[in-house]
Amino acid sequence: MLLKELTANDIKEIAGIASVRAQIDRPEEYQLGETPSPAWDAWRAASANLAARIDSLSSLAKAELTALAWLGRGDSGDDFAALVAHAIRSSDAGDCRYLAAKTPLHTYLSDGARKLGVAI
Repeated sequence: MLLKELTANDIKEIAGIASVRAQIDRPEEYQLGETPSPAWDAWRAASANLAARIDSLSSLAKAELTALAWLGRGDSGDDFAALVAHAIRSSDAGDCRYLAAKTPLHTYLSDGARKLGVAI
């Protein structure tokens, strides 16, 4: 298997959290001084939960998750090892926010896992 640290369970959990977050319609940005709406609070809480779960991964597992999302997105090639290597080279403190910001992250991860033959 190509995954060294990221597990099928990690992928399943993160895709599940991302799917829950995707079901919350992201409200429009609120203006400074306005009270955020309950919908905005729910979306932000779901996003924070997703980012926290991603942040709980090791550096290598985050790189593998990033590569898996790229693989699932389909515009970065199919060489998973090369995608992981690129994710490692380009890694920084913003990785969690980068991944969590992907609206269809659950779809990217599911498609990437399917391409690798990982059942989630």
